[in-house]
Amino acid sequence: TSLEGWKQDPIGKIGGVGLTTYQYLRMMGGVDTAMPDNIVKRVIEEILDKAEVKMPTNKDLEFIKTIDQIATISGYRPIEICWMTWLVQSEGDKIRMEKYRDTLDRI
Repeated sequence: TSLEGWKQDPIGKIGGVGLTTYQYLRMMGGVDTAMPDNIVKRVIEEILDKAEVKMPTNKDLEFIKTIDQIATISGYRPIEICWMTWLVQSEGDKIRMEKYRDTLDRI
């Protein structure tokens, strides 16, 4: 499935499936993309702000395209950027990457 026209896709037509869920399902199906959930948005917007780079992030579709641009510039894949944002979020007194390091090493 493609990002454009996602609402017309049979999955996109299911009640309660928004763009974030749609993108998550695409990622789980092997599509190299990102999802515009709150954690990913918060981390990417913070990075762009600290770098003093203006890229569109307000609307979900433009945010996904911004991740694609960051991927092209950085050499990381959109899906890698998406999952990395989850790993740098803190949970309690340490970042998730530290908390799950042993599990990640096994994966």
